[in-house]
Parts: sequence; structure tokens; C-alpha cells
Amino acid sequence: MSEGNRKFSWVCLAGFILVILPVFALLFARVRYASMVLPWIYICAPLAGFIVSIVGLVNAKKNDKRGKGFAIAGIVLPSVVAVIAAVIIFSMLISSGNSAAKVHSNEMYGMGGVGTYVNTDYDVSELRIAEGYDFSGITVSDNELKSYAESKLDEITDKHYTSIRGKYKDYNFLIIKSDKLDVWLSYNCPGGFNYSNGYAYTSYAAEWEFAAYKPVPVDVYKDPSDKFVVITNCSDYQVISEFFGVTDNEVLFTLDEEPDMDKLKELYPEFFDSETPVSKGVEVYVWQMSAGSYSFGLMYGTNRNKTDEEIWGLCDRPLTLNEAKALLNECGVSKDEIFIIPVIQPFSSYAYEIDDGYVDRVKKMFEI
Repeated sequence: MSEGNRKFSWVCLAGFILVILPVFALLFARVRYASMVLPWIYICAPLAGFIVSIVGLVNAKKNDKRGKGFAIAGIVLPSVVAVIAAVIIFSMLISSGNSAAKVHSNEMYGMGGVGTYVNTDYDVSELRIAEGYDFSGITVSDNELKSYAESKLDEITDKHYTSIRGKYKDYNFLIIKSDKLDVWLSYNCPGGFNYSNGYAYTSYAAEWEFAAYKPVPVDVYKDPSDKFVVITNCSDYQVISEFFGVTDNEVLFTLDEEPDMDKLKELYPEFFDSETPVSKGVEVYVWQMSAGSYSFGLMYGTNRNKTDEEIWGLCDRPLTLNEAKALLNECGVSKDEIFIIPVIQPFSSYAYEIDDGYVDRVKKMFEI
């Protein structure tokens, strides 16, 4: 039978159309309900087209019909796509496995992240690692690392060449030799530490949704001896202080923000002189320049009353409440050694009366 007289196999064509249907379905991606229908088209149409093409090819050969090329294309195309997809999925699985192995090998893995900070009236700033801090010249032996870890940790959970990990009061602590910090970083934190507000922190990757990973932040400290760097998920500053054996770092006031200490040193240099005794406490003078606006000035206590000129002179170096608290923290005085003295400065045009209620309101600003 001549080519023109042979019947055409519409089954072969139908199989081919089903296979390429997902390509045309992309044109309707923004149609309403497309997100519900299209996934089924992408999956079911090629599979159905593959089956229909096989049926059509068998039928076309058996009955000597035209259109076998469509059937072959309908079989080859999804087969090639399936092979490519299998290769991609296999590669992703291998890559995912390698990534998971790398994530799990990080010595910080599973430590848990730092939560909300508590007991912030303990000052741990001297235990933090400032940007550019130099550990050069330090040498730490294996026995020193072992002895330090045993003396600090309640439980040792893991040991490595440069570090020991364990628990202290239910928090995770990772102790690293400071002279091997660069080596440790190259394996566990290739990018080095990050810095926030001038202090070091880092993070490790933990499993998240859909085989993805999320960063888990942990804090970085140093032992006062500079021999050990300590990474922890501890958010309790009192526990941090106890871990390092620091017991005299409880601050008097918690600050809303870190003040400009250089400015305070320029205004009140006497409060940064370690040789100046604080035997008579500190007098805090408070005045108002307008409604709701308070200014503060500090002077060391003496056996005499301050002159008007001395009190008026405080207007030349006024402090905010936060700055006044920072200076009191610097003095290291107790609340019993702070004397709140409301005054009316002659330079103020705002009129107010200093009575018992006013004095109580001012004292509450200092939690006295």
C-alpha cells in the first residue's frame, strides 16, 4: 500500500501531544486555579503520553499505519527527561549528604542558640572578644586544656585536638585553645568570627524545613588568662560570670544603651581616676529645664555642703539619666552610697516645686 493510502495513527499523535502538553500549559500559568491544575498536568500528562505512545507505536506497526515518528518522540522525550531528572536528583542527594556530613562534623553542631539574655546586671564585656583582639604569644598545652575543661565543666561530652566540649549548668560550652584558634576556625568557621557592637559571635548550620539549613547564633568569650576561647549558647550573664570565676562584675544599673565613654571622660575625668577615693559616696544633682526633661550632674560626697557656684557649674556638663547611671557604674558604689539631690538651677526658666513627692519621683529613676 502506498504511503498516501496508509491510514494515520491518531493514537501516536495523541501520545506525543500529551508528552509536550506541559510546555503549552506554561502559557496558562497565571490563569485562575492554575496552581491547582498545572502540577497534575506536569506529572500525569507526560506519563499518560508515554503510555499512549507505546500503545500507538505497537498498533501502528501491527496495522502498518503512519505516525510512528510521533509515537517514538512521545517515548524518547519523557525517557530522556526522566534520565536527566534522575541524574539531577542523584546529584542533589549526594550533595545533600556531603552537606549534612559537613554540618554534623562542625564542633558547634547541636549546641543550641543563644536565647533572651537574663541577669544583664552582670557585666561580661571584659570577657567578650573585641574586634582585632590579638592572642599572639600565647601557648597552651594539652594538659592545660584538659585541666581547665575538667575544672569548669560539669560534664565533658566531646574531645578534639584543639578543643573540649561539655555542659555547665545545662548550657553547652566549647573550650578552644587560643593558640590554635586559627586552626579551629579553618575547620569550623572558615569565614572567621562575626562582630556585633564590637564583640565576636559566630553561628553554625542546623537542619530546617525542606532539607534547608538555618544559622544558629552562639556567643564567643575568652578566659581572663587569654589561654582559652569559649563558645556557648548561654544567655545568662550570671552563669557566664560564674563559669569564668568572675564575682565582682555585678553592675549597679542596667543601661538602655552604651553611652559615649570618651565624652563622659572629658566631662567628668575625676570619675575615671582610680586613685580618687569614694569614701563619702556620690551626690547626684537633678534639675529640669522643661516639663519631662531632666538633667543630671555628679560630684563626690564630702563633709561639707556644696556651694551654689559648684552646683550651678554642673549646668556646663549636664548628663542624661543613662549617662549618669553609666558614671555611677564606673564608680563602683552601692545604692546606699548614692545621694539624690533635686535642685533648681537659676539658668532654667521652667518653674517646678521640690516637695516630698518630687523627691520620690526622682529617686525612682535610680531605683532608690
